This record gives sequence, C-alpha cells and structure tokens, in this order.
Amino acid sequence: LDAAAVEHLRRQGWMCPSSLPGPLDLVDARRDPRSGVLHLSYADGIDSLSLFQQRGRLDEDRLRGYRRDAVAGHRVWTHRELPGRVVWSEDGMVYTVVADTAQRTVERAVAALYRASDTGGGRWDRLSRGLNQVASWFNPLD
Repeated sequence: LDAAAVEHLRRQGWMCPSSLPGPLDLVDARRDPRSGVLHLSYADGIDSLSLFQQRGRLDEDRLRGYRRDAVAGHRVWTHRELPGRVVWSEDGMVYTVVADTAQRTVERAVAALYRASDTGGGRWDRLSRGLNQVASWFNPLD
C-alpha cells in the first residue's frame, strides 16, 4: 500500500502508526484483498516486527501454546518462542504482533499500540473523526 492508502486506513480507524518504540519505522504495508487482513512491517535495520490486524473477535479457546499475560495493564496472549507473538482483541479488531526482536522491544511496541488505540484509534475518536468529516461537507470554507 502507498502512503495515501495507509492514511485512508487510519481515517477508517485502523491502527497504522508510522513508527513504534525501538525505534522501529513502518517500512511496508499490505492488505490481503480476500481476507481484509492488514499487515504492517516495522524495522530498524536489525530488528523487525509485524503487526497484523483483522476485523473480528479473538477465539481464545484456539490459542494453543499461548499463555495469558499482561502488557501495559492490558490482557494479551503471548507465545514466547521465536518469533515472539502477542495477540489481543478490542473494539471488534484482532491484533497480532510477530517479532524477531528482544521481548522488551515487543512489550514496548504493544504498550504503544494500546496507547494509540486509547487515544487515536478508539471508537470515540473514530466517531469524532467521522462526524468532523460529515460536518466538513457542509462547510464551504473547508
């Protein structure tokens, strides 16, 4: 996906930060046309991390090999064998982080993603952006 497509997804409420702690920069964005799964790749030249997002609900009964854990005070499921994986669900979206990096980097990235969803990608923020967009249609100066 190009930068315009990523920005469009952001406006639709998808979490697409341009960077994550590490510092890891967004280097690639793809979306499967059939499943709708969004795959964002982050890297710093040595470490890499992938964030997968898909609409739906996490089926916790099918998480074999994962353990219940907490990151930044939020419930997640982790699989610590390499590559490390962290899975969680909120607001009708399932998030999966797959990382080839230190566990501390993964935890910092997941904490940042939770903060982003609390402040920039939560349902109230999406609703507010949507209402602002509708209002702009009636504003001749916008």
